[in-house]
Amino acid sequence: ADRLNSDWCKLRALELKYYVYVADPTKEKLFLETIDEYLKIAASSPEYQQELYDGTYAKVEYLIDMKRYISAQEIVRDLMKKAETSKYAEGLYLCNYLMGCIYQSRGDHSMAIPYLKNAEQYGINDSMHVSLVSRELSISYQAIKKYDEAIAFARRCWAFANNKVYKVFGEYTYLIALYESGNETEFMKAYEASAIHRGEI
Repeated sequence: ADRLNSDWCKLRALELKYYVYVADPTKEKLFLETIDEYLKIAASSPEYQQELYDGTYAKVEYLIDMKRYISAQEIVRDLMKKAETSKYAEGLYLCNYLMGCIYQSRGDHSMAIPYLKNAEQYGINDSMHVSLVSRELSISYQAIKKYDEAIAFARRCWAFANNKVYKVFGEYTYLIALYESGNETEFMKAYEASAIHRGEI
């Protein structure tokens, strides 16, 4: 098939368009139409399995930002059934991560934690997945005042980060967890030793 006229090429063009539209709040209708077209093509062939999950992530992230939690949950539940049927680990990671983020955004941290722990298990072979999920788990444990768990997951977030940006996110999460725990001595010691304090960000 002619690569220039292939579904792969259409997906790349639609991907660029929906990222442009989502950056402009006045383009919501265009964003939703474009991403739905992207998802329709992505769902048409197993070849585009990863694109289906990537596009769903973008749409659900948008719905979470707009606080449209019921719509976001319906989309993730439907996709999770597909991931369970195909036993696609990356899809199971993403669906559990997104469901955890939905509950977290709603302020229901006790419901978020089991999904995030599931996501960690499915993403265990990818250090960035582990780092990102550990950060969200730390945030949720802070919210329910389980500070030992919050600090442990913050350390895990930091340890698994494999680039400078996420190392800073991890260090920041760790410092916040220490601060929220009320352990001022440990917080000050960690802060003074941190890249954030040294300005290395």
